[in-house]
Amino acid sequence: MHFTFDSDALPWPAVAVLEVTYAWVAFVAPMGLFHHFLRGERRGVRYLSDSAYWLYRAHLPLVIVAQSWIRNWDLPAAVKFVGLTTAVTVLLLISYQLFVRYTPLGTLLNGKRTRPRKA
Repeated sequence: MHFTFDSDALPWPAVAVLEVTYAWVAFVAPMGLFHHFLRGERRGVRYLSDSAYWLYRAHLPLVIVAQSWIRNWDLPAAVKFVGLTTAVTVLLLISYQLFVRYTPLGTLLNGKRTRPRKA
């Protein structure tokens, strides 16, 4: 979102201060809200955070192949985008759980992890 102040109605220094203040509030306020509402540990968020590097590293070839498969489908672009994104993400999360999370590849990517102990 872009917001500008009318420089004809206000002097230049006031416009500069307002625009800088707006930029700082737009940046800092969401961080404060997230810190306030998402302070505690969430297992799902932690899992997605742990898997993020694997998803980042492995997604591109899958997206390219999937795009070549669906490019001629007679569907709206938004439907293809959401479907492709969902399918690739699910596939990569499954591959993360099976082949990366507690394996030597996972140690290479994210460092040593230990399985949680059962109560």
